[in-house]
Amino acid sequence: DSPDLVVIATPPQSTLRALEDEFDKNPQSAFIDVASVKNNLLLQVERLTGLSQRFIGSHPMAGREVAGPPSAQGDLFQGRAWILTPTSSTDEYVVEIAEELVSILGATSYVMTAEDHDRLLARISHLPQLTSTALAGSLTSIGDDLSLSGQGLRDMTRIANSDGELWSEILFENRKEVSKAIDEYLQIFAKIKNALDTQDGEALRKV
Repeated sequence: DSPDLVVIATPPQSTLRALEDEFDKNPQSAFIDVASVKNNLLLQVERLTGLSQRFIGSHPMAGREVAGPPSAQGDLFQGRAWILTPTSSTDEYVVEIAEELVSILGATSYVMTAEDHDRLLARISHLPQLTSTALAGSLTSIGDDLSLSGQGLRDMTRIANSDGELWSEILFENRKEVSKAIDEYLQIFAKIKNALDTQDGEALRKV
């Protein structure tokens, strides 16, 4: 018998191929993925008539900076958001079974378009990852004095230890929105630097 639901949990560049392989084996099943970039995938799935009806994109807003089975947590999704991005032809049954999975795992589902998802995630997930990485990279010359840092720095650099290969795939998949987010971020830092250079306290307080 075909499973009710097939969950594709692969790096972004492997998701479509895995979906197609599993759909060939289980054409009556419902399918979701858990990748953190959605628009390109849904555009490709939309071209596959049978699969587009049986598939809904999904992205649980929970994760850790360490990977592999030993790092698994049974309560990882408790109280977290879980975004669902249906295709233009996703069957209602597929939406319902995805929402049931989200509920069983203790999360709350939110439905949005793939475009809105990628625009949002560039700013609330991908940019924070880059910020943490850049901050950690700026500390390499400090050496042993880094042991004097407080919890704030530890919190801000925790996710800098995330998998570089996986994050390279994620960032390239969403490069247009990530690039926009970086530009917006740098504009704020440019204002801060300019206020410091010109000793403009009011401008700095305003930022």
